[in-house]
This record gives sequence, C-alpha cells and structure tokens, in this order.
Amino acid sequence: MNNTHVRCFVATFVALLGGVGLGGLAHGQIYVVNNGSDTVGKYTISGATINASLISGLSYPSGIAFGPNGHLYVASQGSYTIGEYTASGTLVNGSAVSCGTSQSGLAMDGSGNFFVAENVLNSIAEFNSSGALVNASLIPGLLQVQGVQYYGGHLFVRAGGTIGEYNTDGSAVNATLITGAVGAFQIGFDSSGQIYVPHQSLGTIAVYSSSGTLLTSSLVSGLSYPEAVNISPDGYLYVAEGNLGASRISEFTLSGQDVNRSLITGLHVPEGLIVIPEPCSMLLLVIGLSTLLALHCRRR
Repeated sequence: MNNTHVRCFVATFVALLGGVGLGGLAHGQIYVVNNGSDTVGKYTISGATINASLISGLSYPSGIAFGPNGHLYVASQGSYTIGEYTASGTLVNGSAVSCGTSQSGLAMDGSGNFFVAENVLNSIAEFNSSGALVNASLIPGLLQVQGVQYYGGHLFVRAGGTIGEYNTDGSAVNATLITGAVGAFQIGFDSSGQIYVPHQSLGTIAVYSSSGTLLTSSLVSGLSYPEAVNISPDGYLYVAEGNLGASRISEFTLSGQDVNRSLITGLHVPEGLIVIPEPCSMLLLVIGLSTLLALHCRRR
C-alpha cells in the first residue's frame, strides 16, 4: 500500500468516525481565499491549479466555510455579505447571509448555523441555516476581532491577540485560552485537539494543548507572514503565507517536517483555506476496516 492509499484510508476512516461520510471527502482539493484579488482559487491536493479564480467578483473576502450541504460559504468584508456557492464555484445565493457590517471571518456548525466575526461591532453574531439573524451579539465586547472557528462543539474566537473558547450559546469556557496570537486569521486543530497558531511577525507556527498550554513555540519557522493554517483529516499541516511578494500555501507534517514549501504559489494575500482529502475507494475502506476488526478480534 503506497503513501497515497495510506493517507486516503486514514482520511476516510477518521471522517467516518466523525460522522462526515464519504460524500464530503470525495474532492481531494484545496480552496484558498485571496483577499488581495477578491477571489477563491481551487487546487488539487498536490498543488496543481484547477481554477485560480473559481469564485471572483468578491469584495475583500476574509473567511470561508464548507457547509453540511457540501456548499462553500465565503464572507466578503466590503459587501457585508456571505455568499453561497457549489463546490464547482456556481453561485447559489450571493447574499445567503446579510451581515449589515464588515466581517472578518465565519464558522458553521453541523446544522448549518453561521457564526460571524464582526470586526466593526467587535462581536460574534449568530445566524440560522436560512441566514436569519438569531443573536447580533452572541459574544459581545471583544477587542479587534479577527475571526471565529467551530471545533468540537465550541467556538474559538481570535481577538486582540487572544484566542478564547466559548460555548455556542455565547458563554465563555475560557476567554483567554491562548494569548500572544497576534494576526492569527485562521487556526488549526489536529485529531487530538491540539491547536496550531500562526504568528505573523515571527514567521512561525506555535502548537498549544487543548487547554491552552504552549507545547512548542516554533513547530515551523522561516515563514513569510503566515496568516492561516488548516490541518487535513489525514494529518498534514497547510499554511497560508500572506507576504505580498511571496504569497503561497506550504505543506508540512504535524511534526514540522517540510513536505512542500511552495505547494501553491502566485496567490494574492491568502487569508483562509479549506483542505479536503484525496478520494478513496470503497474497496480500500472495506479492506482497512476489515483489518482493524481482525486485529481487534485477535486481541480478544
């Protein structure tokens, strides 16, 4: 079994354990938000360009989410809207959510509800899956809010160099989970809940435990203005570097080893990305699950 098949099986098995299913994993693609060119680009998992302007005509896009319906949702700061698109880039609704003010990021839960980081009001607003406002100040009183992500049933909010953890009702779990995270537009989570945080000015990726304890300050160093990270279900770290002269996506192992420092180049201030693993065959899945079952039975 070669490396591609190993990554394929692991991604599928992890996804099934998490309740994602095969449908959302069948693309093997990377979607990148380009704030500088008002586009979303689409690339293969190996970095080949599918369409550098899959979605165009945006207005300072600042966040992207993959909904439970398999559609892409993109936040545009300049138009105060969140647009809905198919995975192939076809417009479904240019104003799936009308925010009423500038937003710096968005997250979606498993039911398709939206959580929007509003950087003028310095709050997190909640909208239902139909785009109707639920709570304009779900999490109020933030400082220089930069983004929000949904992971493990909780919201992680980046504001003023701090990453806070909150319940989806807005109550704080730990409002200062991580400090000193200036410029972290998008953070990443591995399967154990460890948090990967880009530090723009230092050019590094730091790793924290799920409780906020610093594990390593420089898992990866020598980056050029890292702004966003994403960890694929098969366990690879992707970093968006936003330097105007060297905007790119780089790939690393979770131990910090280089895989490809220039996986995707020619970007324009990438501020968000989604990585969907390689397609996997049902035969490989059956073989893998059967092997795991056999090992389990032998141990009994």
